Amino acid sequence: MKKWGIILIISAICSVACSHGGGIDNDRPDPVTPTRDDKVVEQLANPAERVVTPEYTMNYRDCGVIMGAEAGGALFCIDTGTGRRVDFNPSAATLYIDNRAVAVTSTRLAKVDAGTRWWIITTATDTIFYVTSH
Repeated sequence: MKKWGIILIISAICSVACSHGGGIDNDRPDPVTPTRDDKVVEQLANPAERVVTPEYTMNYRDCGVIMGAEAGGALFCIDTGTGRRVDFNPSAATLYIDNRAVAVTSTRLAKVDAGTRWWIITTATDTIFYVTSH
């Protein structure tokens, strides 16, 4: 009887440890497929906190840029000098640029290194990079 009990306990532990729920796994990056896209390679090589959109780039290291995360995991970046703002929720795959909703076709956590996360957000027309540390 003890042998079967041990086997059942080990099986239960393995099934819980190995299960993978639906949704976005924010802790495990989706490896970037090797590409000739210099823009992606350049962005993944730079660990500075920033948001890069086709219209503008906001770098945390620049004076007047505030980056943070809400309790639920939503990320925000605000340029206090211009009032520009980017809100991104990785879990819900929502993106707002200057308070306007942007239709997102895909999001992926492309890289994680020492607490820095590189998000690649794809819209119908553009690619946006969101790099944050926390």
